[in-house]
Amino acid sequence: CSRKMATALDTTNTMVKKHVIELLSALCVYSAEGYSCAVDALEHHKATKDKRHRFCLITDEFKKAETVQYKTTLLGFINCIIISTERLEDRVRIRNEFIGLELLELLRKLRREEYADPDLEVQLRVFEEQRETDEDQLITPEGVNLNSSVDVFYAIYRQVCEGPQAVSFLAILQHLLRLDKKDPTSNVIWEILEKLVHRATLLEHESEADRMLKTGLRKLEKGVEKVMAERHAGGHNSAAAGNGQHASIASSMGNTATSDSDASASDPTPPSPSLTHTPPSSTPP
Repeated sequence: CSRKMATALDTTNTMVKKHVIELLSALCVYSAEGYSCAVDALEHHKATKDKRHRFCLITDEFKKAETVQYKTTLLGFINCIIISTERLEDRVRIRNEFIGLELLELLRKLRREEYADPDLEVQLRVFEEQRETDEDQLITPEGVNLNSSVDVFYAIYRQVCEGPQAVSFLAILQHLLRLDKKDPTSNVIWEILEKLVHRATLLEHESEADRMLKTGLRKLEKGVEKVMAERHAGGHNSAAAGNGQHASIASSMGNTATSDSDASASDPTPPSPSLTHTPPSSTPP
């Protein structure tokens, strides 16, 4: 049913789209199942319309909206999605997805236009208050803002800069630097790498590492193959670029799996230190 509602958004009738968004908002706050259905509708729209991001439907509508009432409804839907997400980490991630789609700039533009609309003011205030509340919980005792990529980067740098892990850290950064954000294939690579890193931080035994890497490599290959198949009609040049990124990451993962397996018996790697532990020595250049 929710997927049919998402399909109903393929219309030029603003009133119809507004009612659909309101129904999806109601689904979000009604129950956990309703929330899942609303998010699934956005995922379905992303897949059927060949979009790169699941929330671009909302932000695209926001950019095109001509009435303050429709903009208020869209922002209300965004707030419903965020607030109805239970875990702090998931809320922050979803909010950051919207921010990555230029939501903050859209909201700044709204404020500059100074609409005298009390409902819009409520939604703007809810968004900012919820954001501040969540971000306050992401400041560690050492002062690291876990929602800041710069803070987290330097915290990790200080942890590894004088140890053997610095070599791996630099190699990881070099591989990531080769990813072209304009290439849809990079989305798949980033998503799978994120999942792999998360799983790696949960490993309890070294024997699990090789299996995890092999599973991750298979997922990466399947994900890239799917993207390349979808883009095949778009031209060989873009496909070649995507294959180059895939080959680079896949090769490095395969080499890592082999070297880690060979070295595990004689040189066990100690557990990774906590992100919030920042040694006092050495500061980045």
